[in-house]
Amino acid sequence: ASTARAARSGEFSSAMASENTPLRQAQKGRVYIEGEVYKKDGQEIVLMGGNYVFKAAPYYPPLDVVRQNAKAMVEGAQKMAYKPPPAADGSPRPVLPCVRLGAMMEGAYPSRPMGSPVVDANFAAKLEATMKVFQEEG
Repeated sequence: ASTARAARSGEFSSAMASENTPLRQAQKGRVYIEGEVYKKDGQEIVLMGGNYVFKAAPYYPPLDVVRQNAKAMVEGAQKMAYKPPPAADGSPRPVLPCVRLGAMMEGAYPSRPMGSPVVDANFAAKLEATMKVFQEEG
């Protein structure tokens, strides 16, 4: 309870802002966090999108369905009327489509072997293919 209260109050913000994680390291073409702002290639951006998760087998639909869903999400982001406030320097902040892709652990580890678990190769391949389709569609 105290952890949740601290997160709501912003108590963690200064500690999280100083973390050296991949999300805080600028790389060309990648989204990263600078202070409390999302950026891509040095420009402040706004990420908008949705969740994509299937909570039962086969865990990821056929790729043609994934592609249709990805296109619909991108089109929705492009058609929306929301205009974010400008960046700190006054420049416009573009809205970029994004997806929070869920991965169900019972799909990744369908058999729970003794010792070190191994990710199911078929599940891993479907996850990679799904990520690629979302990347290709924007």
